[in-house]
Amino acid sequence: MTTIPDGERRTRAMRIWPWVLCATVVYLFFATAGRWYLPFSSDPARVRTFWTDAGYALLAEGFRRGQLSLAAEPSPHLLQHENPLADKHLLYRYAWLDAVLFNGKYYLYHGPAPAITVYLPLRALCGVYPPAPAVVTLLLSLAGALQLWLLRDVWQRWLPHARPWLFHVLAVVLLFQNGALFAISASEFYEIACASAYCWMSGALVLEYTYWMRKGRAWHLAGAAACLVLAAASRPHFALIAAFFLAAAAVPGMRHGWRAWCGAAAVIGAGGVGLMWYNYARFGNPLELGVRYQANMLHRAWTPAT
Repeated sequence: MTTIPDGERRTRAMRIWPWVLCATVVYLFFATAGRWYLPFSSDPARVRTFWTDAGYALLAEGFRRGQLSLAAEPSPHLLQHENPLADKHLLYRYAWLDAVLFNGKYYLYHGPAPAITVYLPLRALCGVYPPAPAVVTLLLSLAGALQLWLLRDVWQRWLPHARPWLFHVLAVVLLFQNGALFAISASEFYEIACASAYCWMSGALVLEYTYWMRKGRAWHLAGAAACLVLAAASRPHFALIAAFFLAAAAVPGMRHGWRAWCGAAAVIGAGGVGLMWYNYARFGNPLELGVRYQANMLHRAWTPAT
């Protein structure tokens, strides 16, 4: 009779994939409001539902057409006005909720990471754009898998005698007590940006932990830096976390491997330059996110660009 080592037995008792699968099914239930149907389409205008928008699908389609603006035209009533942002009644009737209206074009004030990392690859590989709830489900499921892996490794390394059932309690907390169900059930482009930042931040934590605690290689630290750049390209305020990460890793990085730290610094620097160029190309200012050009209030104020 073969005896299973204690370490392997504990690893089997703390498997990750059943929880990830369970969370994904629950997320999909809330994403579809119990209907188990989501509208995927090659036309970005058709991935809207009655409670979600198609902002990032239109942004990805705009990228495919070689433009930084959305593949949607503002209402003619807005374009005819000399300063439409100054007329609240006009905005109420014709402006698209949360979109940025600048020089007669619509933009999104969050970063382009979801469009680049999710929408464009799915469009290239499958020929369709996903609706917002499907994207939030995918990103949160991936983030949950990364965090559970990190939790299990920390648990086995520093809590070898703790009861495995406590791990499963924490798994429930990580997967369902973080606002995930609310974000999925009311997915707009804002929730996509938050889920994307959450996912890439989880990836950065896993890669940085691997580098420092599991004696990883230089590419682990560079990968963590890249994930932080993508988090900042989802929600701009994560740039502060990237700067803190770079500063906090400086002293031990120079002590244990200055090349790895320089590689991470180069990745963050290149990402920062790219994001500033993206803002400059849209608004003429590398630090302008477009929030002050944000239009309000209704979804019906746009028509797909032909």
